[in-house]
Amino acid sequence: MARSRNFLYVIIIFYLYNICDAKFEKNMIFNKININGTVFDQFKIGNIRFKDNYMFCSFPRKYNNNLSATFAFTNSSNEEVKIFEPYPNISINEYKEGKCENLLSIISFEIDHEGKIYLLDEGFYKDGSFICPPKLIIYKEKQEIGKYYFEIENKTDIQLEDFLIDKAKNYIYIIYHDYNASGIFLIYLDTNHKTNIIKKLLYNDEKLKEENGYILKINGERLKEEFNKTKSIGLSCDGEAFFFSFISSKMIYSMLTKEIYRQFKDSENDTIGNITIYEAYKNDATSTIIYSNMGNLFLAGLEKNKIYSYDLIDNDLSRFDYKGLRELDTNKENIIFPYKMTFYNGKLYLLTKDLKNNIYKIYSDTINEKSYIYGCAGLKYQFNLSFYIMFGIFFLILLFVLIFVIVGNIQDKDINKKNN
Repeated sequence: MARSRNFLYVIIIFYLYNICDAKFEKNMIFNKININGTVFDQFKIGNIRFKDNYMFCSFPRKYNNNLSATFAFTNSSNEEVKIFEPYPNISINEYKEGKCENLLSIISFEIDHEGKIYLLDEGFYKDGSFICPPKLIIYKEKQEIGKYYFEIENKTDIQLEDFLIDKAKNYIYIIYHDYNASGIFLIYLDTNHKTNIIKKLLYNDEKLKEENGYILKINGERLKEEFNKTKSIGLSCDGEAFFFSFISSKMIYSMLTKEIYRQFKDSENDTIGNITIYEAYKNDATSTIIYSNMGNLFLAGLEKNKIYSYDLIDNDLSRFDYKGLRELDTNKENIIFPYKMTFYNGKLYLLTKDLKNNIYKIYSDTINEKSYIYGCAGLKYQFNLSFYIMFGIFFLILLFVLIFVIVGNIQDKDINKKNN
């Protein structure tokens, strides 16, 4: 009877271990794309997201203005050449001077729980200057429902990188750099989609600069110049904290958004700079971070070739300790340059790029969390169908263990009585 109980204990431990021990698995690999019947082998992916079992990609045209579409989607099959369909159609993706209303160069995008797609367009450049200004376009079911143009005073050498949306307060953070420095555009969106107010946040701040003397190497080689200014950003699911990290830094920073929004409304200046910035040491360079609806922060570590998560991170990083970073199992795969991350259907997807060749790989790991843009779910999100199934199985196992223990105790008592 004792052996039976020990065996059941082992089963329970094995069951719980396998629930918690997820591993990254390779989903797809491709180095060529087919858009509207034309195959391209020179392209860059700005970002990826998933919706209705389709993968959406942005292809910034600064890297190849011959691409027939800058925003497109594909299914998740594993063709050697990925076949993409332009979104919302091929004509609106036309890249031509004077076509400022079109999708010209989508650097990044976001998809919310209502199916709205937010596209950040770099605009049209010619001879280093804007012909068409950057803009944010919002689509739903292939219909345009909003468009904002960003008239920027310095119309030259602006390189947009990524953006985040605070849907609750209608603010957008756009991180960028120019030939002088780095900064963040903070934009308040009019809900009538007619006007917007834009201010600079942390322009040329020390926290957005490379660490002096720090040289980042990937597999023993220095990082290519095109990535040197890359920054990663995250917004808490309650919209109360903004996180950022420079790729050539082992630090992570945060700001409280209530302080940012107060100065945005009260200050007449176009630049917001007097913001308290919290910091913590994370012991690795980071190429991308993402915040989940469960209050957890996920980071891609470059030097150690690891993917980390930090559970229930504090907005002011007061209790952050890099020793508390939990390593996600990459299945011992040599993941070269983790580039972007996204959540979909209970999984964390990781987009990687081979720095020597134009080869993209996508990995996934079961996480059971969603993006920050869904808002905070807390424990409510855990109580889904899969949770009830796991809880039911665990309860049945526990019930059987109790029955065996009770029956075993009764039999032991009977044996003791007979022996006495």
